[in-house]
Amino acid sequence: MTPTACAPRTAALRRVLDGVQDERFTKDLLYLEEWEFHPAPGVAAALRVCQLRRANPELAAEIRAELDRGRPLTRMERAALRGAPVEPD
Repeated sequence: MTPTACAPRTAALRRVLDGVQDERFTKDLLYLEEWEFHPAPGVAAALRVCQLRRANPELAAEIRAELDRGRPLTRMERAALRGAPVEPD
């Protein structure tokens, strides 16, 4: 896997990291995002990502969806990932 990026690729992660001061938490989530973008082989890496996904399931799903679509998700798409109803604007 490439070294952890210093800036988030996705709007999902930027939204979560906005205002976060914990460097280790930031690095973990950047690692998760990088893994979703470019998975790498290795048991240790896979275990770390499994733990991060388990701790942040909605974020992991949103990152994957955003990377798959090639664009940030709309508010309604984010709500659909969580299974929450959203009134249209």
